[in-house]
Amino acid sequence: MKQAELIETLVTCFHARLGIAIEGDPGGGKTQCIIAATRQAGMDLIIDHPAISDPTDYKGLPVMQKDGGAKFAPIGLIAQLLKVKRPTVVFADDFGQATHMVQAAFMQLIHGGRLNDIQLPMDLIVWVLATNSTKDRAAVNALLEPVKSRFHSLVRLDVDVTDWVRWAYSSSRIDERVIAFIRFKPEHLNAPAPSREFKNSPNPRTVEHASDLLKAGILHKEMLAGACGEAWALDFLSFLRVYQDLPSIEGILLEPTNAKVPTTVGARWAVSSSLVKRASQDNLPRILTYMGRLSSSAGSRDFEIMTVKDILKVNAAATQCAAFGEWAARNDDVMS
Repeated sequence: MKQAELIETLVTCFHARLGIAIEGDPGGGKTQCIIAATRQAGMDLIIDHPAISDPTDYKGLPVMQKDGGAKFAPIGLIAQLLKVKRPTVVFADDFGQATHMVQAAFMQLIHGGRLNDIQLPMDLIVWVLATNSTKDRAAVNALLEPVKSRFHSLVRLDVDVTDWVRWAYSSSRIDERVIAFIRFKPEHLNAPAPSREFKNSPNPRTVEHASDLLKAGILHKEMLAGACGEAWALDFLSFLRVYQDLPSIEGILLEPTNAKVPTTVGARWAVSSSLVKRASQDNLPRILTYMGRLSSSAGSRDFEIMTVKDILKVNAAATQCAAFGEWAARNDDVMS
């Protein structure tokens, strides 16, 4: 399931109090999807980390009674859940790294919300967990069968470039040069290569880290390779040399009929990404004029169409102008 589809599905499940378990690659965006879905559902979020928990965290601490017996006093997550007053998503992150003893303690809460003599307010709580695969070299233990069967569905999150680009455009954290690079070479967004060696491989999390380095002014090959791997760093630095030779974006927006039109594929992606990032209702007519010239130069409408579709996805308000209506009428064959 892709990111946008997963978020939409989670919102529906959260409202219906249906528990979902999600598997995906390390750094693939599982946590971000759950956080986004919780916000869209208008619910509170509690994040728990069973990987660093003990069974006692869920069972509670024994307190001796006068009759010689013991009751278990709720602590940690359980004590927090007993105070819930609003609809709440309880997110167990990196669940597969939890020991089987912890998983066994946790599973008693998932179905019915009852452990010992403690009853959670299940009308307000919905469970969701995220885990990596046992093949990901992430110290993942197989999920207990009774844990899996207590969730309404098990789904896998697949990284999708289009969904990631839409998110990246709307995020202030992602450098537009990185977005343009991923548009140009989508295979560099997610290429997991689990290894015992001291190195990283590209995934949405490490690509975001590379963007953080860039925004801090760090362009060392070794640093970028440390974020996403050497092949990623070499290709990205090569792409940056193309990026530096681009026509001025400000010049394009001021003089769309005279500004230089790039001739290489990488430069065209770079211009497209920069224009999407800057699109507004006021300058969209000039962007459309320039992209029409780029299409004529390239002999293809692909970049023009992709640019407009990206603007629609991330800033639909920019298309509220007569120029867009005219453009859409001329291109209705590709806008469905």
